[in-house]
Amino acid sequence: MEITISNGTYSTQVPSGYLAADVTQIGYTKNDETVYYVDSSTDQAERVAELIEKAGAGETVEITVTDGDLTLTNIGSTVADVHITNESSGTVSVNNTALGNETVSFHVLTKTKAEDATCTEDGNIEYWTCSVCGKYFSDADGTTEITDPSSLTLSASGHSYGDPVFTWAEDYSTATAAFTCDEGDDTVTENCTVTSKTTTAATCTTAGEIVYTASVTFEGQTYTEAQTVAVPAAGHDWETEYTLDKAATCTTEVSQSIHCKNCDEVKDSHVIPATGHSYGEAVFTWAEDGKSAVVGFTCETCGDIQSVIAAITSEVKTAATETEAGVTVYTATVTFNGVEYTATKELADIPATGTSADTTPTASPANKAPTTGDESSPILWALLLTVCAAALCGALTLSRKGKEK
Repeated sequence: MEITISNGTYSTQVPSGYLAADVTQIGYTKNDETVYYVDSSTDQAERVAELIEKAGAGETVEITVTDGDLTLTNIGSTVADVHITNESSGTVSVNNTALGNETVSFHVLTKTKAEDATCTEDGNIEYWTCSVCGKYFSDADGTTEITDPSSLTLSASGHSYGDPVFTWAEDYSTATAAFTCDEGDDTVTENCTVTSKTTTAATCTTAGEIVYTASVTFEGQTYTEAQTVAVPAAGHDWETEYTLDKAATCTTEVSQSIHCKNCDEVKDSHVIPATGHSYGEAVFTWAEDGKSAVVGFTCETCGDIQSVIAAITSEVKTAATETEAGVTVYTATVTFNGVEYTATKELADIPATGTSADTTPTASPANKAPTTGDESSPILWALLLTVCAAALCGALTLSRKGKEK
């Protein structure tokens, strides 16, 4: 009797000679246990899809086609490890691909979502990883493999800092520069080097100007910022004592004022009258005959000289005698600056009268003078000359009489 099997479930493989025509036998292995199913090609295709769908995460599903034909479509699992092996001489296709005597495995894909790279952390593209073969794919169906794993990674870009924001101390003596990443995820603050330059000096009455410059080097580039600051006028700093604005003279009035220590400004000016000359003693210069005199006055301060012609009076102090000359006293008087000055000069300028007739000895004929017009005795003339010389050696006395008006 011939036995023909057209369907059923068996713990061992049914020999091909017992199988009905147009049936398909498959083996299903799970957890190292194999069960064999005999059924039509259509029912077997549904059974395979059901078995794969029921497989749990991480389970391994092995399908072996031992006999007949089998067409499988939309086969695959996102959780189980599926392997289909063709050992049949019939026609077997999986997902529209003819399968020879070989084994095809289906990817179990896990999605990795895309992550943007940051300045400091790497990111990645969107991709799927197969837990069965360890390959990477760019699509959920596992059709486009990514052969370069490094292409999955988006490298960190590093910080890209913009221009700094400078912050100044209130007195502009220090400054900082803050550099913020364009992504806004990091800020670096650096201390600056500050220099200053006076472009316009302040005066007592006008404001000045100082330019402060902050400089900082960051990532190989130097950044600067300048601040122009007004310097208030300083105001006058006055001396405590008066200063003569020009030297005093005897004839010119002067002024004195309080001076600013820092500029040419003055205040509280007032005039000091000229002091006037301070003349010293009168100096009389006489003519030789005593008939005139000039009086000089010299200022003891400035050296100014004033000359005044004196008024001259005279009187006989000693009358001339026969043998002696008479003496005349000359008086010079001058009034200067309200003060009267006098000086006297004595001169023996009155000739002696000579010998009288009744006392003159009568000349003897032997002594009679020649009649040449010179009737004098040589001895007598010598005597008279001696007397005159003595008179000329008389003392000159000067006196001053001062009367103030």
